[in-house]
Amino acid sequence: MAKRRVLKTIMLLLIHTVLYADDLRGELADLLSKNDLPKINQFLNGNIGKMTASEKRMAYNFTLIYSPRENTLAILETLFNNNIHAVPHDLYTAINGAHTDTVIDFILKDGAAPNGEILLLAAEKQRFNLVKKFVDMKADVNFQYSKEKNYADGMTALIHAAKANNFGAVKFLVEHGAKINERTKDGNTAASIAIRNGSAEIYDYLIKNGAAEAAVNNPNTAEDGSKNGQGIAGVIENDFSLKMGTYRLAGNTTEIKLLGAGKNGNVMYTNSRGIIGTGYFQIDGTGLVIILGTTRYNYKIDADTKFSGNGETWTRVSD
Repeated sequence: MAKRRVLKTIMLLLIHTVLYADDLRGELADLLSKNDLPKINQFLNGNIGKMTASEKRMAYNFTLIYSPRENTLAILETLFNNNIHAVPHDLYTAINGAHTDTVIDFILKDGAAPNGEILLLAAEKQRFNLVKKFVDMKADVNFQYSKEKNYADGMTALIHAAKANNFGAVKFLVEHGAKINERTKDGNTAASIAIRNGSAEIYDYLIKNGAAEAAVNNPNTAEDGSKNGQGIAGVIENDFSLKMGTYRLAGNTTEIKLLGAGKNGNVMYTNSRGIIGTGYFQIDGTGLVIILGTTRYNYKIDADTKFSGNGETWTRVSD
Protein backbone atom coordinates (compact mmCIF):
# COMPACT_ATOMS: atom_id res chain seq x y z
CA MET A 1 0.00 0.00 0.00
CA ALA A 2 2.81 2.38 0.92
CA LYS A 3 4.57 1.57 -2.35
CA ARG A 4 1.41 2.42 -4.29
CA ARG A 5 1.17 5.79 -2.51
CA VAL A 6 4.80 6.53 -3.38
CA LEU A 7 4.29 5.54 -7.01
CA LYS A 8 1.12 7.63 -7.19
CA THR A 9 2.98 10.64 -5.76
CA ILE A 10 5.81 10.22 -8.28
CA MET A 11 3.32 9.96 -11.17
CA LEU A 12 1.52 13.11 -10.04
CA LEU A 13 4.83 14.99 -9.82
CA LEU A 14 5.81 13.84 -13.32
CA ILE A 15 2.43 14.83 -14.75
CA HIS A 16 2.64 18.23 -13.03
CA THR A 17 6.17 18.77 -14.38
CA VAL A 18 5.13 17.92 -17.95
CA LEU A 19 2.02 20.12 -17.76
CA TYR A 20 4.06 22.95 -16.24
CA ALA A 21 6.61 22.70 -19.05
CA ASP A 22 3.86 22.66 -21.66
CA ASP A 23 2.26 25.72 -20.02
CA LEU A 24 5.59 27.51 -20.09
CA ARG A 25 6.18 26.69 -23.74
CA GLY A 26 2.69 27.71 -24.76
CA GLU A 27 2.64 30.93 -22.78
CA LEU A 28 6.10 32.02 -23.90
CA ALA A 29 5.37 31.24 -27.54
CA ASP A 30 2.09 33.15 -27.30
CA LEU A 31 3.72 36.21 -25.73
CA LEU A 32 6.50 36.21 -28.33
CA SER A 33 3.99 35.99 -31.18
CA LYS A 34 2.03 38.94 -29.72
CA ASN A 35 5.21 41.05 -29.60
CA ASP A 36 4.47 42.38 -26.11
CA LEU A 37 7.97 43.07 -24.79
CA PRO A 38 6.98 44.22 -21.27
CA LYS A 39 4.90 41.07 -20.69
CA ILE A 40 7.63 38.88 -22.17
CA ASN A 41 10.17 40.31 -19.75
CA GLN A 42 7.69 40.06 -16.88
CA PHE A 43 7.03 36.40 -17.72
CA LEU A 44 10.74 35.54 -17.96
CA ASN A 45 11.72 37.39 -14.78
CA GLY A 46 8.85 35.75 -12.91
CA ASN A 47 9.47 32.19 -14.07
CA ILE A 48 13.20 31.78 -14.64
CA GLY A 49 13.78 30.95 -10.97
CA LYS A 50 11.46 27.95 -11.31
CA MET A 51 12.74 26.74 -14.68
CA THR A 52 14.80 23.62 -15.17
CA ALA A 53 17.97 23.73 -17.28
CA SER A 54 16.08 22.31 -20.28
CA GLU A 55 13.32 24.91 -19.88
CA LYS A 56 15.91 27.69 -19.83
CA ARG A 57 17.34 26.27 -23.06
CA MET A 58 13.82 26.24 -24.45
CA ALA A 59 13.41 29.93 -23.56
CA TYR A 60 16.59 30.86 -25.49
CA ASN A 61 15.60 28.72 -28.47
CA PHE A 62 12.03 30.06 -28.57
CA THR A 63 13.35 33.62 -28.47
CA LEU A 64 15.41 33.03 -31.62
CA ILE A 65 12.59 31.21 -33.40
CA TYR A 66 9.49 33.20 -32.45
CA SER A 67 10.50 36.69 -31.35
CA PRO A 68 9.91 39.64 -33.68
CA ARG A 69 13.31 40.71 -34.94
CA GLU A 70 13.15 44.20 -33.42
CA ASN A 71 12.82 42.69 -29.92
CA THR A 72 15.17 39.72 -30.13
CA LEU A 73 18.21 41.50 -28.73
CA ALA A 74 16.29 42.95 -25.78
CA ILE A 75 14.91 39.53 -24.85
CA LEU A 76 18.34 37.92 -25.15
CA GLU A 77 19.67 40.59 -22.79
CA THR A 78 16.95 39.67 -20.28
CA LEU A 79 17.99 36.02 -20.51
CA PHE A 80 21.64 37.01 -20.08
CA ASN A 81 20.81 39.07 -16.99
CA ASN A 82 19.11 35.99 -15.55
CA ASN A 83 22.21 33.85 -16.15
CA ILE A 84 20.90 32.05 -19.24
CA HIS A 85 23.65 31.92 -21.83
CA ALA A 86 24.11 30.96 -25.46
CA VAL A 87 25.44 27.66 -26.79
CA PRO A 88 26.84 26.98 -30.31
CA HIS A 89 23.50 25.64 -31.59
CA ASP A 90 22.00 29.08 -30.91
CA LEU A 91 24.35 30.50 -33.55
CA TYR A 92 23.02 27.94 -36.05
CA THR A 93 19.41 28.81 -35.17
CA ALA A 94 20.06 32.55 -35.43
CA ILE A 95 21.76 32.32 -38.84
CA ASN A 96 19.13 29.94 -40.16
CA GLY A 97 16.47 32.39 -38.98
CA ALA A 98 18.11 35.37 -40.73
CA HIS A 99 18.83 37.31 -37.53
CA THR A 100 20.87 40.49 -37.76
CA ASP A 101 24.62 40.73 -37.32
CA THR A 102 23.97 42.52 -34.03
CA VAL A 103 22.17 39.46 -32.64
CA ILE A 104 24.89 37.14 -33.97
CA ASP A 105 27.56 39.30 -32.31
CA PHE A 106 25.66 39.20 -29.01
CA ILE A 107 25.53 35.39 -29.12
CA LEU A 108 29.24 35.24 -29.93
CA LYS A 109 30.13 37.58 -27.05
CA ASP A 110 27.97 35.44 -24.79
CA GLY A 111 30.41 32.59 -25.36
CA ALA A 112 28.97 30.53 -28.24
CA ALA A 113 31.85 29.42 -30.47
CA PRO A 114 31.20 28.70 -34.17
CA ASN A 115 32.20 25.34 -35.65
CA GLY A 116 32.57 24.18 -39.24
CA GLU A 117 28.90 23.31 -39.61
CA ILE A 118 27.87 26.81 -38.56
CA LEU A 119 30.44 28.34 -40.93
CA LEU A 120 29.04 26.23 -43.78
CA LEU A 121 25.51 27.43 -43.02
CA ALA A 122 26.67 31.06 -43.06
CA ALA A 123 28.22 30.46 -46.50
CA GLU A 124 25.04 28.79 -47.76
CA LYS A 125 23.03 31.83 -46.59
CA GLN A 126 25.63 34.11 -48.28
CA ARG A 127 26.54 35.72 -44.96
CA PHE A 128 30.18 35.99 -46.00
CA ASN A 129 31.01 38.65 -43.42
CA LEU A 130 30.13 36.00 -40.82
CA VAL A 131 32.14 33.39 -42.70
CA LYS A 132 35.24 35.58 -42.40
CA LYS A 133 34.56 36.17 -38.71
CA PHE A 134 34.13 32.43 -38.05
CA VAL A 135 37.31 31.56 -39.95
CA ASP A 136 39.17 34.07 -37.79
CA MET A 137 37.68 32.25 -34.77
CA LYS A 138 39.24 29.00 -36.05
CA ALA A 139 36.08 27.30 -37.34
CA ASP A 140 36.82 24.53 -39.86
CA VAL A 141 36.97 26.21 -43.27
CA ASN A 142 36.71 22.84 -45.03
CA PHE A 143 33.73 21.40 -43.16
CA GLN A 144 31.63 19.18 -45.39
CA TYR A 145 28.80 16.81 -44.50
CA SER A 146 29.69 13.19 -45.20
CA LYS A 147 28.57 12.33 -48.72
CA GLU A 148 27.32 9.01 -47.38
CA LYS A 149 24.48 10.83 -45.59
CA ASN A 150 21.30 11.07 -47.62
CA TYR A 151 20.85 14.75 -46.71
CA ALA A 152 24.38 15.75 -47.76
CA ASP A 153 25.10 17.58 -51.02
CA GLY A 154 28.87 17.77 -50.54
CA MET A 155 28.97 21.58 -50.62
CA THR A 156 31.80 23.49 -48.93
CA ALA A 157 32.09 27.14 -47.97
CA LEU A 158 34.34 27.73 -50.99
CA ILE A 159 31.88 26.13 -53.41
CA HIS A 160 29.07 28.27 -51.94
CA ALA A 161 31.24 31.37 -52.45
CA ALA A 162 31.91 30.42 -56.09
CA LYS A 163 28.21 29.73 -56.62
CA ALA A 164 27.40 33.19 -55.25
CA ASN A 165 30.00 34.78 -57.60
CA ASN A 166 31.64 36.37 -54.55
CA PHE A 167 35.28 36.78 -55.55
CA GLY A 168 36.26 38.39 -52.25
CA ALA A 169 34.93 35.42 -50.28
CA VAL A 170 36.58 32.93 -52.65
CA LYS A 171 39.95 34.66 -52.29
CA PHE A 172 39.64 34.89 -48.50
CA LEU A 173 38.73 31.21 -48.13
CA VAL A 174 41.57 30.04 -50.39
CA GLU A 175 44.02 32.21 -48.48
CA HIS A 176 42.82 30.59 -45.26
CA GLY A 177 43.25 27.01 -46.34
CA ALA A 178 40.11 26.09 -48.27
CA LYS A 179 40.60 23.00 -50.41
CA ILE A 180 40.16 24.10 -54.01
CA ASN A 181 39.41 20.71 -55.61
CA GLU A 182 36.72 19.40 -53.26
CA ARG A 183 33.74 17.97 -55.15
CA THR A 184 30.05 18.09 -54.40
CA LYS A 185 27.97 14.93 -54.44
CA ASP A 186 27.07 15.54 -58.10
CA GLY A 187 30.72 16.04 -59.09
CA ASN A 188 31.02 19.83 -59.26
CA THR A 189 33.98 21.84 -57.99
CA ALA A 190 34.31 25.54 -57.24
CA ALA A 191 36.01 25.96 -60.63
CA SER A 192 33.35 24.06 -62.58
CA ILE A 193 30.65 26.19 -60.97
CA ALA A 194 32.60 29.36 -61.77
CA ILE A 195 32.90 28.44 -65.44
CA ARG A 196 29.23 27.51 -65.62
CA ASN A 197 28.28 30.87 -64.10
CA GLY A 198 30.59 32.76 -66.47
CA SER A 199 32.70 34.07 -63.61
CA ALA A 200 36.08 34.51 -65.30
CA GLU A 201 37.67 36.31 -62.35
CA ILE A 202 36.90 33.47 -59.94
CA TYR A 203 37.81 30.77 -62.46
CA ASP A 204 41.18 32.36 -63.32
CA TYR A 205 42.01 32.83 -59.65
CA LEU A 206 41.19 29.20 -58.81
CA ILE A 207 43.23 27.88 -61.74
CA LYS A 208 46.22 30.01 -60.70
CA ASN A 209 45.91 28.63 -57.17
CA GLY A 210 45.80 24.95 -58.02
CA ALA A 211 42.37 24.05 -59.36
CA ALA A 212 42.94 20.76 -61.16
CA GLU A 213 40.18 21.13 -63.71
CA ALA A 214 37.13 23.17 -64.52
CA ALA A 215 34.90 20.74 -66.38
CA VAL A 216 31.26 21.74 -66.26
CA ASN A 217 29.49 18.87 -64.56
CA ASN A 218 27.88 16.61 -67.13
CA PRO A 219 25.15 14.25 -65.85
CA ASN A 220 26.33 11.71 -68.42
CA THR A 221 29.86 11.74 -67.02
CA ALA A 222 30.83 9.65 -64.02
CA GLU A 223 33.12 11.00 -61.28
CA ASP A 224 36.05 9.12 -62.80
CA GLY A 225 35.47 10.89 -66.13
CA SER A 226 33.99 7.90 -67.95
CA LYS A 227 30.90 8.36 -70.11
CA ASN A 228 27.80 6.73 -68.70
CA GLY A 229 25.56 4.99 -71.20
CA GLN A 230 28.00 5.30 -74.13
CA GLY A 231 30.07 2.63 -75.76
CA ILE A 232 33.67 3.19 -76.81
CA ALA A 233 32.61 3.85 -80.42
CA GLY A 234 30.58 6.86 -79.31
CA VAL A 235 33.57 8.33 -77.55
CA ILE A 236 35.92 7.67 -80.49
CA GLU A 237 33.55 9.19 -83.01
CA ASN A 238 32.23 12.14 -81.00
CA ASP A 239 34.79 13.33 -78.46
CA PHE A 240 37.23 15.67 -80.23
CA SER A 241 40.43 17.18 -78.92
CA LEU A 242 40.38 20.55 -80.63
CA LYS A 243 43.82 21.61 -81.85
CA MET A 244 45.25 24.73 -80.31
CA GLY A 245 46.15 27.65 -82.53
CA THR A 246 44.64 30.60 -84.37
CA TYR A 247 41.06 30.28 -85.66
CA ARG A 248 39.45 32.58 -88.21
CA LEU A 249 35.76 33.37 -88.60
CA ALA A 250 34.40 32.22 -91.99
CA GLY A 251 33.77 35.13 -94.36
CA ASN A 252 35.63 37.50 -92.08
CA THR A 253 39.15 38.43 -90.98
CA THR A 254 38.34 38.15 -87.28
CA GLU A 255 40.66 35.76 -85.47
CA ILE A 256 41.02 34.28 -82.01
CA LYS A 257 43.79 32.16 -80.55
CA LEU A 258 43.23 29.12 -78.33
CA LEU A 259 46.05 28.38 -75.90
CA GLY A 260 45.97 25.40 -73.59
CA ALA A 261 46.34 21.70 -73.09
CA GLY A 262 43.73 18.97 -72.96
CA LYS A 263 40.21 20.18 -72.40
CA ASN A 264 40.64 23.77 -71.23
CA GLY A 265 42.76 26.84 -71.70
CA ASN A 266 42.82 30.53 -72.56
CA VAL A 267 41.45 32.58 -75.45
CA MET A 268 43.21 35.64 -76.86
CA TYR A 269 41.89 38.11 -79.43
CA THR A 270 42.38 41.60 -80.85
CA ASN A 271 39.25 43.46 -81.87
CA SER A 272 38.80 45.95 -84.72
CA ARG A 273 39.79 48.84 -82.42
CA GLY A 274 43.08 47.15 -81.59
CA ILE A 275 42.04 46.25 -78.06
CA ILE A 276 43.55 42.99 -76.83
CA GLY A 277 41.22 40.78 -74.82
CA THR A 278 41.34 37.43 -73.10
CA GLY A 279 38.96 34.74 -71.97
CA TYR A 280 38.98 31.00 -71.51
CA PHE A 281 37.49 27.87 -73.05
CA GLN A 282 36.34 24.45 -71.89
CA ILE A 283 35.74 21.33 -74.02
CA ASP A 284 33.15 18.77 -72.92
CA GLY A 285 32.61 15.97 -75.43
CA THR A 286 31.70 17.67 -78.72
CA GLY A 287 30.80 20.91 -76.95
CA LEU A 288 33.03 23.95 -76.71
CA VAL A 289 32.31 26.73 -74.22
CA ILE A 290 34.09 30.06 -74.68
CA ILE A 291 33.76 32.66 -71.94
CA LEU A 292 34.72 36.27 -72.61
CA GLY A 293 34.18 38.55 -69.63
CA THR A 294 30.96 37.35 -68.07
CA THR A 295 29.38 36.08 -71.30
CA ARG A 296 29.27 32.40 -72.20
CA TYR A 297 29.20 31.21 -75.84
CA ASN A 298 28.35 27.61 -76.75
CA TYR A 299 29.72 25.94 -79.88
CA LYS A 300 29.82 22.44 -81.38
CA ILE A 301 33.17 20.94 -82.38
CA ASP A 302 32.84 19.69 -85.97
CA ALA A 303 36.42 18.43 -86.34
CA ASP A 304 39.73 18.85 -84.59
CA THR A 305 40.28 22.10 -86.52
CA LYS A 306 36.74 23.50 -86.78
CA PHE A 307 33.86 24.53 -84.54
CA SER A 308 30.55 26.23 -85.23
CA GLY A 309 27.45 27.69 -83.63
CA ASN A 310 25.53 30.94 -83.18
CA GLY A 311 25.58 31.43 -86.97
CA GLU A 312 29.39 31.29 -87.03
CA THR A 313 32.01 28.83 -88.28
CA TRP A 314 35.59 29.05 -87.04
CA THR A 315 38.45 27.21 -88.76
CA ARG A 316 42.05 26.78 -87.65
CA VAL A 317 44.47 28.76 -89.87
CA SER A 318 47.79 28.48 -88.02
CA ASP A 319 49.53 27.25 -84.88
